[in-house]
Amino acid sequence: MYKFLKAYVSLWYYPVLMIVVSGILGLILLRFQSIITFYMGLLLPLLSILIAIISGFIKLFKKKFVPAVLQLCFTGILGAIGVYFISFFLLIYPYDFYADDLDIPEDLYYSELFDGKEAPDYTTNLVSQSQNTPYLKLYQGFQPGMYIASVSIKDLPNGELYLKAFELTHEDPLSEERIKRKTLTPVTYSADSITEYQMKFTVYEGDWGKPYAARIEVWYQSETLTPEIMLIAQNYKIEGWQR
Repeated sequence: MYKFLKAYVSLWYYPVLMIVVSGILGLILLRFQSIITFYMGLLLPLLSILIAIISGFIKLFKKKFVPAVLQLCFTGILGAIGVYFISFFLLIYPYDFYADDLDIPEDLYYSELFDGKEAPDYTTNLVSQSQNTPYLKLYQGFQPGMYIASVSIKDLPNGELYLKAFELTHEDPLSEERIKRKTLTPVTYSADSITEYQMKFTVYEGDWGKPYAARIEVWYQSETLTPEIMLIAQNYKIEGWQR
């Protein structure tokens, strides 16, 4: 250990090699689905770069100019390459750990999540029914985290329907802007029949195989821009979409 530390301080390429080793180890750690290994995989390369920079400036102050310049230059190059690859890796990193510590309250009623194969294949349709109560059926899409909502309404003035989603235990908004934008649906007044609307959306918080409790809400905004109205709120056990 003493020989290693002595070589690390005196030889300019030792800190550079440690950056390479810690970068490889960091990529290996990032492949495990754990919040601990995730942060360790990010911190190890950053720590080795920081130590190499400090060590390089110490050499510079000791007037060891050639080793100092070589160490700082290679550290900068490897740091830039590392930042690029880590940024790219994080873009495709499949886990977000959102649901790891979430509990599902068991004292609540949860609506049934239907098979996506049974979901209607239309955008809007006039359904000949007598009921006047807004109705929501939620279908599982072809992957966990992807959903199809079928909303039946009657006697609403022209306006827009859209969905909101919240995690139940912390009331966190789920994919707030994306869900509203994706489900925004024009409403046309119909006095004679119930109109059924289909909305497809994706919840990005969470991972496959880690269900948590969420509330799906149906909201309406009239053309006159009066305050928005919540029509339906139902609890479900959902999963987030995983890249």
